[in-house]
This record gives sequence, structure tokens and C-alpha cells, in this order.
Amino acid sequence: MLLYGRDPGANKEYIDKKLAEYKETYANPIYEISSNINVQDIVEPEQTRRYLIQSLQVLSRKNALRHPKKHGNMPM
Repeated sequence: MLLYGRDPGANKEYIDKKLAEYKETYANPIYEISSNINVQDIVEPEQTRRYLIQSLQVLSRKNALRHPKKHGNMPM
């Protein structure tokens, strides 16, 4: 409305159409997710608990592999 309110041809329908286009483009969460490369999965709200439990179970079975040190402390 701020961008098109001063246009002489900007009527209510035109402003509503532009506002709907803006919401579809920038207020859509899928738009935000698709631009973020760190997102690995999209979880529905009712599936959140199940997803977290499965993820924590996978992490509980993970073994951290520590590589042996190549060099010890240097004697002084």
C-alpha cells in the first residue's frame, strides 16, 4: 500500500493484488526455506516429537572416533 498508494491508477483491487503477490513471494515459508542451504528437512508440526525422538536415538548410538595424535608434547 505504501508503494502503490500514491499512483494515480492504484485502486483497491490493484493494491490488494500487489499485496497478495508480495505475501506469496516473501511471506511464504517455502520461499524462505528454499533460499536457506542449511535446511535439511521440513517437519510437520504434528510430527515434531517423533522426528526429535528418532534423531536423538540415532545420536545416542553414535560413536565418536578420536584419531590418535601424530605428535606428543615437545620436551623442553
